[in-house]
Amino acid sequence: MGLFDSFKKKANKKTEALNPLFTALEKANFGIQDMQVVNEQGNATVSGHIDDGAILEQVNAFLEAQPNVDSISNNIEVSDISAQGKKCKVATKGSNLNVRAGASTTDDIVGRFSQGSEVLLVRRYNSTWHQVRGMGIKGKEIEGYCHTDYLNAL
Repeated sequence: MGLFDSFKKKANKKTEALNPLFTALEKANFGIQDMQVVNEQGNATVSGHIDDGAILEQVNAFLEAQPNVDSISNNIEVSDISAQGKKCKVATKGSNLNVRAGASTTDDIVGRFSQGSEVLLVRRYNSTWHQVRGMGIKGKEIEGYCHTDYLNAL
C-alpha cells in the first residue's frame, strides 16, 4: 500500500462521516457521474450527470425516503448520448410524429418526422420523452423532443 492509497482511505472515511447522503446515493448505484451532494439542515442538493433521465425520478424518490431530508434540489443533468449512435424508428400509425421544442405537448412544434423514419437518440430526457435528431418531412434536419410511445429502439 502506497502513501496515496492510505490518504484515499482516510478521505473516503471522512466523506462518509461528513455526508452519509452521498454514501447512500453511491451505494444505491444510480450511475450518477461526477456526483456532488450537499445536505444542509435537511435541504439536499445533488448534482452530476446521468445517461437516462428516467432515473432522476428514482433519485428523487430515494432522497425523499432518507432521514433528515426535508427538501430536494436535483441538479443532475441528463447527458447527451448522441455519440453512442443509438437510433430509434418512428412508430406512429401512418401519421407524422410531432417534434417539439420541449418535453411537453404544450411546447411548440418545431417539425415532424414521417412514420417509419429513423432518428438519432440525443438524450433520454425522462421516461416519457426523448430528445432526437433526424430528417424532417420537409427535408431539413430537426432536433427536438418526441414522446417515447412513438419511438422504438433499433
